[in-house]
Amino acid sequence: MANKTDKISTPAKEIVKDHLLLKTVEVLKVLNISRGTFEKLQKEDNFPKAITRVGGRPMWLTEEILNWVKMGRC
Repeated sequence: MANKTDKISTPAKEIVKDHLLLKTVEVLKVLNISRGTFEKLQKEDNFPKAITRVGGRPMWLTEEILNWVKMGRC
């Protein structure tokens, strides 16, 4: 079930333009996927790994997520 914090009003284009690192909810927005789909993707070997944690939350490099999309993975 979607968490209300999964909602983000900032357009995906602005997120990737303005952020070097993405939080989980931002990755969901950029990929236009549900949290359940995201959790499945994370289990795949080819999905980018979070590079750090901030405040206990995983963060992904925007460039790695975009490259993953460009490779036709999503």
